[in-house]
Amino acid sequence: MFLNNSTHTVDKNGRTFLPKRFQKRIPRDDQGGQSVVLTPGFDGCLFIFTMEQYAKEVEDQHKSVFADPGVRRRQRKFFGMAHEAPLDSSGRIMIPEKFRKGANITKEVTVVGAGTRIELWNPDLWAKIEAEAEQDDDGLGFGFGGEAQG
Repeated sequence: MFLNNSTHTVDKNGRTFLPKRFQKRIPRDDQGGQSVVLTPGFDGCLFIFTMEQYAKEVEDQHKSVFADPGVRRRQRKFFGMAHEAPLDSSGRIMIPEKFRKGANITKEVTVVGAGTRIELWNPDLWAKIEAEAEQDDDGLGFGFGGEAQG
């Protein structure tokens, strides 16, 4: 499970570091390498899935009703824009330029653990989301920081 968040630099080649706590949860292939799948996400972020989790997401997508035009659009975006991204020996991934532009990621990126996936955010947009979380708990009964409200 991917938890917590941190902000990292993006180098001139579009590479960013994935925190060690996330790297440990990304399985290695038969040659010892690690790869993830990078896709456009929701709300202006990018999604990173392990290969195994992406396979589960693919299964879920195939359960959707193909006749629905909205489903077909989601599937085109989800599959057609997916990008396999190997981690280099330093634990960095390369974010393609079109993805960086689409998510407005320039010199820094906030890497967010979101349970079964990792999200990459423009740090300013992530700060707004955190500020909104402080104001509104969506009726879940939790204050900021996850403390249950009585």
